[in-house]
Amino acid sequence: IGTPGHMSILDRRSNSFTNYQIARGPNQPQRDINIFRSYLDSKNNLWIGTQGRGVQKWNKEHNSFEIVPIQLRVDETDSLTAAQNSAVLAMTELKNGNFLIASFNGGIHFYNENLKQFEQYTLAGNEQPLSVAEIFEDRGSNIWFTGLNKIIQYNPITFKYVEINKWKEIENSAAETYFWHIDELDDGTLFFNSIPLGMCKYSPSTGDFKQVVIEGDLGERGVGKFPASKFKDKFGVYWVGLADNGILKFDPARKPFRFYSLNDNQVNQNELAFVRSIKANYDRKDELLVATNKNG
Repeated sequence: IGTPGHMSILDRRSNSFTNYQIARGPNQPQRDINIFRSYLDSKNNLWIGTQGRGVQKWNKEHNSFEIVPIQLRVDETDSLTAAQNSAVLAMTELKNGNFLIASFNGGIHFYNENLKQFEQYTLAGNEQPLSVAEIFEDRGSNIWFTGLNKIIQYNPITFKYVEINKWKEIENSAAETYFWHIDELDDGTLFFNSIPLGMCKYSPSTGDFKQVVIEGDLGERGVGKFPASKFKDKFGVYWVGLADNGILKFDPARKPFRFYSLNDNQVNQNELAFVRSIKANYDRKDELLVATNKNG
């Protein structure tokens, strides 16, 4: 579990947490470091993406986190500072074993296993998308980069780089629109979260882009416009954590929505809980674990 400045591991035998401090690096201020993303790769390596201290990897021998250098080329020189001071929101392991990250202000990087560092991931035409919050590889091995005002489809085999702009035609799109938490449905349609568009679908085969419409009372109340996290359970049902005090249940096969408020008594917008993560409880398969910024 990531908290400001720490990662905590639950010992199921004692039912207690052990805290491990995030690496700050030399001569860095003693301030809390936000953890945006964690990822366990196929080799059982634990990676975390942070704000201010780049990407860190768990050192199993020393039981500590270590900062992994991010090589960013600036004015024909290699600078690590710019990338490490950026927010790393996205990371994923591709089917070919390559491990990619996205530095919000520094672009896309891959992990060089031999040099133990991240290096610039070069796309066709030297394109380097910034402000990326999600990296996703679909079943056809296309890589999708989404984030602030962008949905990009990239084919690493044909080097085809396509920016998807159909979302701009939606009436309530904003000057700053975010896309993240991508899933691929059985028919190849991409299903992802967006703020402030809510849940959206895009079909690569037809080019159709549309919002998932929430009808009735929930839609009139604006529920679902600020999806902050998403989890698909073993039954194919999606549980969408919202940034405004609740969880939305969505079953693509049956279509109805159900909303669960975390606290009906909270009326102050500044006190509403932000659902940052939803996971399955491995001890009890019929339960979900929900992490928030207010209610633990």
